[in-house]
Amino acid sequence: MRSPRPARPADASGHPATDRPRLKARVQTGTMQTGELIRVTARTLDVPLPVAQRLVHTVLTSIADAVASGRSVTLLNVGHLHVTPPQPREGRGLFQGRVVASRASIKFIPTRALTARLRGNT
Repeated sequence: MRSPRPARPADASGHPATDRPRLKARVQTGTMQTGELIRVTARTLDVPLPVAQRLVHTVLTSIADAVASGRSVTLLNVGHLHVTPPQPREGRGLFQGRVVASRASIKFIPTRALTARLRGNT
């Protein structure tokens, strides 16, 4: 039977002292997640998180519903979501060997202001 591990002394923050640096709670990546969008909305509008969550969910659902029904969506200072209808041409399924019709696709066209900002021309 193993002997129990000796307890490590706590540091100033109350966490056990270790030789390795502590990881941050949230790792920054190149993608903004919905949770971060909700937190930013709550902080900006000074509303509770459940209200901000409902607001963000409503906006994103409305955008998705509009695009799914074939409508275009224009977001001020961001860009334009446009649904391209299926092309009349037909493609060939490589694995099945049968002819398949092309599908509709969604195209995002950024505004000039957003494009300039991405290029660092602000």
